Amino acid sequence: MVVIFGYSPQYGYLNTVQEYSLGTREWQIVKTSGFPVRGGYGHSSAYDPLTNLIYVYGGYVSESQSTHILSSRLYSYHPNYCEWRLLTSAPSARFFHTATFVTSGLMLVFGGNMHNDTQQSHGARCYSADTLGYDVTCDTWHQYTMPRDMSDLPRYGHSATVFEKSMYIYGGFDGEMLSDMLRYQLIYFVLNTCSIILSYFKVSYLSVND
Repeated sequence: MVVIFGYSPQYGYLNTVQEYSLGTREWQIVKTSGFPVRGGYGHSSAYDPLTNLIYVYGGYVSESQSTHILSSRLYSYHPNYCEWRLLTSAPSARFFHTATFVTSGLMLVFGGNMHNDTQQSHGARCYSADTLGYDVTCDTWHQYTMPRDMSDLPRYGHSATVFEKSMYIYGGFDGEMLSDMLRYQLIYFVLNTCSIILSYFKVSYLSVND
């Protein structure tokens, strides 16, 4: 198991990678190489079996001892070589979002908090329903248009998983704690080697628990 970054009341913003061995039940802090990453929390980490890399996006990060900002940066981490790379930044910064691979090579980011209570927010939303796609082969981002009739999708702090090429979203916070379950059914096609376009995006409610 790999644990990336985080925040500690004792040590502050962490830029470390920790590994836990299920066999020996021991923890270790990994010595990494490559790009000098910034530590933070509220980011997403998603593993892509196509590239054998972990993709880390966004979060609330420490730029210095006195400066903390929302990040739009995307890193890749190789768990075998313990190496970081800086990739193309996303179109927007956020934290407490989710990121999942709906298929090898295509990562979907949903929701999150885009507001950080500073003058740098410029009116950004606390509860987002943005859906971003990242193509790992071409290192490119695409922003998808959400259905207009789904007004209660914005949220952060939710969970997400993928089953049979559909993304399932549970819970979160939009000013109130949520207990709904959403299913995103995705149909996409490749226009060329570096353009994956979402042609149909169906969102359905599966359950609401009171």
